[in-house]
Amino acid sequence: MYIYDEENQLKILAVADIHGNINMIRHLAEWTKRESFDLIIVPGDIGVSSKNEELQRASANEILSTLCKSNSRLLYVPGNWDFPDMGFSTKNCMNIDQRILSYGNLTFVGFGGSNFTPAYSPYEWKESKAIEDLSSLFAKTNANTVLITHSPPFATALDETFSKLHIGSRAVRETIFKWNPALCICGHVHEAIGSLIVGKTVTINPGSLNVIFPNSFGKNHLDGLCAKIDFDFPKSASVEFIYLGPDLMSSFGVTHFNLGLHGEERCKK
Repeated sequence: MYIYDEENQLKILAVADIHGNINMIRHLAEWTKRESFDLIIVPGDIGVSSKNEELQRASANEILSTLCKSNSRLLYVPGNWDFPDMGFSTKNCMNIDQRILSYGNLTFVGFGGSNFTPAYSPYEWKESKAIEDLSSLFAKTNANTVLITHSPPFATALDETFSKLHIGSRAVRETIFKWNPALCICGHVHEAIGSLIVGKTVTINPGSLNVIFPNSFGKNHLDGLCAKIDFDFPKSASVEFIYLGPDLMSSFGVTHFNLGLHGEERCKK
């Protein structure tokens, strides 16, 4: 059921930084039933932001079980506000943190958590250790990889905060430049919504599904964001950002990338 055709065409929904917003997830889950995605990818911060492990895990499990009611396969990694070793799993839902998953002719590599933050959140790591772990994972893959991380690559438009600080991961950035995955889906920095080419990799931060920012994208208030990705490997990837309000859904910011053609790189080493 989940093996796609020989042309490797995938319709992906990327939804990040949910932070326990169960009402928004119920709203999203109903929409996904009508859209028929091949994959839903959740790059972390799934449950509420709490250091109470029992509370946080219960929240994350509720979010994932609700999303799993769609007919799509779901891949996720924990974020820095999730706890490591999230055990929620069903036939169609898998935690791929520090794991490799073969999917047709593609290989998905997952890497959750984040580099250190001022919040001392539950799942953080040293950059030097992350580089080692990511290299170990990629050494076992072929060239047709998709990287799912919580942390965005450092010093890009996808890790820049409102205060103009870059808080992404150097390890993720180094991995992208060294191993050249076809696609990277990340999260963590809620306001750094966008898609661009980092090195040779189409890299996407779908924004936060949780209630976010006033006056963004010309709207008075955004209740949540996600991204639809049409991934036609090895030819192209199209990214469409979706605004989800309580009573409406609207699209903005469609970007098309030709895979393997990097004359318009926006982020160089």
